[in-house]
Amino acid sequence: MLLVCCFVLFCFVSAPKKSMAAWFLRYDIYSAIEKVGHTVHDALSYDHAEWVYYHAPGTPEATEKLRWFTIAVCLASIFSDTATILFAILAGQLIFTSLTCFINHYYLFFLLATLMSFYCNCSKDNIRNRAGWIHAIRGQVVVVYAFASLWKFDSDWLSGYIVSQIFLNFEEQGVNRGIPWSRLYASYPQLFLFIAISGVFLDTMLFLVLMFLRPGHKLQRIGLVFHGFTAFTMSQRIGISFPLTMIAAGLAFQRCGEVEKDQEWLGGDVLSHFQWLQLQMQLWFRPNHFKTKQTIQEQGVKKRKLLFPLLFLLAQWLIPLRMPLVSHGEFKHTFEGYRWSWTMMLHEKKSAVAPGLSYMTLRPTCGAFPFPNPQAQEYRHMDAHSFPYELWLYELPRSLAVAQMFPRQMPKFAKVAYEVIGGDQACPAGMTVTTSYFSSTNDGPFHRIINPTSDILEVHRNHASLPWSSKLWYAILDKAPPGQEFVLRGTDSVDLPLGRGPKNGKDEVTFVDRSPCLQADPIRVNSRGFFIEFDTAHKANYRLQLRGCSDINLEECKEKYISKGEIHFFSAMRTITIGINQNIDLGVSCSETNKEDVVIKLTKLS
Repeated sequence: MLLVCCFVLFCFVSAPKKSMAAWFLRYDIYSAIEKVGHTVHDALSYDHAEWVYYHAPGTPEATEKLRWFTIAVCLASIFSDTATILFAILAGQLIFTSLTCFINHYYLFFLLATLMSFYCNCSKDNIRNRAGWIHAIRGQVVVVYAFASLWKFDSDWLSGYIVSQIFLNFEEQGVNRGIPWSRLYASYPQLFLFIAISGVFLDTMLFLVLMFLRPGHKLQRIGLVFHGFTAFTMSQRIGISFPLTMIAAGLAFQRCGEVEKDQEWLGGDVLSHFQWLQLQMQLWFRPNHFKTKQTIQEQGVKKRKLLFPLLFLLAQWLIPLRMPLVSHGEFKHTFEGYRWSWTMMLHEKKSAVAPGLSYMTLRPTCGAFPFPNPQAQEYRHMDAHSFPYELWLYELPRSLAVAQMFPRQMPKFAKVAYEVIGGDQACPAGMTVTTSYFSSTNDGPFHRIINPTSDILEVHRNHASLPWSSKLWYAILDKAPPGQEFVLRGTDSVDLPLGRGPKNGKDEVTFVDRSPCLQADPIRVNSRGFFIEFDTAHKANYRLQLRGCSDINLEECKEKYISKGEIHFFSAMRTITIGINQNIDLGVSCSETNKEDVVIKLTKLS
C-alpha cells in the first residue's frame, strides 16, 4: 500500500511532463498483477485464448518475477513512451490468462493501458491524434458509468436485496471496516434500499455529467462522493485500486492543453463528450459559445476524422449491448454475455448449496454404466455417480465462483473428468459426460440451466477442433457450435405461484424445471431429510416419483408418489431422487422444451 501511495505522488509530480488529462492510468495498474493460483486448471482458460494460459508463468516464483517486472515497466512508462506498449500487453496477459483473473476493474485497467499506449506513442507534433486518444479515454470512462447504471435497473438491486447481501456478507467475513451493518439494518430497515437507489442515482448522474457537460464542470465532483464511499466500505474486499482510478479519471475530464490546441477553432477544450461524438460523425450541433452553424460545418469538414478512437468506442458500446441479445434476455440466470459488459458482477450465483445439495454435477458414463464415484463411500453427501471435482473447487473459491457463474465453461470441466478418469483407455466403449446443473440467482429458485441429455464432452471436442477465428466468433456470441447448444432457453418462464415466492431461506430450496428434463434427470438429494411439495403446469396429470435408496449403488430403494399440492416428509437416506416415471409420455424431449412448467420446494432440510 505504501508503494501505491508513493507511486500516486510520483505520478502527480511527473504529470506535467505528459498530459494532466492522461496521467492517471499510470499509477495503479501494477496492483492488478497478482499471484495467479497455480492449481488453476486449463478448464478455466478462455476458449479463444488458451495460448495465453499455456504461456503464463508456471510457478509461484515465476509469477512473482513477472509481478516485479510489471512494476518496473509501470515505473518506466512514466519516462518511456515505448514502455507503455509493454505495460498494456502485461495488463492484457493478466485478464486473458484465466477466467479466474477476470474482474471488471482489471479489464478497465487493460483498456486504459491500451489507450494510453496509443496516446503516448503518437508523435508529439501530432496534436490531432493525441487529442483523439484523450477523447477515447474520456469515452471509455463514460461507457463504464453508462452500463454500470443501466444494469442496476433490476428488481433485486432496486429492492435493496443485492446491496444488503453484499454488506451483510462483508460483516460475516470480517471485511466490513468495523461498520456494524446488521445492527444498522435492524435500526434502519430502509438503509440498504437507500444505498441501492443512491448507487443508481450516482452512476446515472456521473454518466450524464461526463457525457453531456463540458470538461471541468463542477458536478464532476460527485464522483468523489460515490467512489469515496466504496473506497472506504468495500476496499477490504475489492481493493482500493478501482475507486482511486475512477476518482483520478476525473482528471481526464479537466480542460487539456492538447485538446485546447486541436479545438482552437472552437474556442478550446469546451465540447462535451457527446458534442465531440456529434462533431466526429458530422452531426450538426451548436455550442452556446460558438458563432454559426455554417462556420462549424466549414471548419469541421477541414478536420480529419479520428477513425480509430471512434471504432474503439463503437466496440465498447456494442460489446455490452450484445448481452441481452445473445442471452435472449436471460443473462441474469445464464450469464451469457456477462463478461466484458460492465455488470460489475451484479448478481450472485450459486449451484452448490450445502453438503448433499450440489447441483453442478458431472456424470460420466461408459456405455450404459455410470461412473462409480470413488469418494462417495467416504463422503456420504456426495453423489454416487458424479465426478468429484467439487472437492477441488471448494479449495479454490475463485474457481468455484467461475463454475457457478458461467455454465458455458462446463464442457471444459467435462474434458478434465475425461482425462482424470483415464480417457479411452479406461472406457474403450467411448465415454460420455452429462451434467445436472441448476443455478440460483440472488438466493432465488434454482433453475435448470443445462440440458441434462447433452454430451458436453462431445461439445468440447467439436469446439476444440474449430479454427481460432471461429472460437473467437463463438466467444463474442457466447454460444456453442451449431447443433451443439446445451444451454436451455426459457429460464425464469414459470408462471406457477410456488415458483414466484420469496427468496430461499437457510433451510429450504426451490427448484424450477421442465418436466421432460426432470424425467430424464431426476433431482438428487444425498443424506438429507426434508418436507416436499410441488406444482406443475404440464398438461399430463402426473405425480412426482421419489425413490429413497439406502445403499450407494441405488439398488435397495423405496418408491413413493406425491400429487401436486400435497406436502410430505422424507427422512434422510443415502440418496433420494425426485423425478417423473419414465413410462409417462410427456410429448416432447428435454432439448425441445423452452418453458419451465414444474416447481419443487424442499423445506426444513435436515
